[in-house]
Amino acid sequence: MRHSALTAVVPTWSRAIKRYERQGLLLTAAALEVAERECLADRGARLRRQGREAARRVELDQEFVRRFARRVR
Repeated sequence: MRHSALTAVVPTWSRAIKRYERQGLLLTAAALEVAERECLADRGARLRRQGREAARRVELDQEFVRRFARRVR
């Protein structure tokens, strides 16, 4: 949205919860292209961060299992 001079929220009515929900955004094609280029430019950094976070979650899970096993015994 920061690259587009014109934006609009697209709401849809949800019968299940009886209220409007945001379905998406309308913006200019040029703004979408700029955003896509930015996203592709930092793809490597995002993948590296995801890898580090996945490894951190594995360590946290293993630590949790160790502490849980100790308490159960």
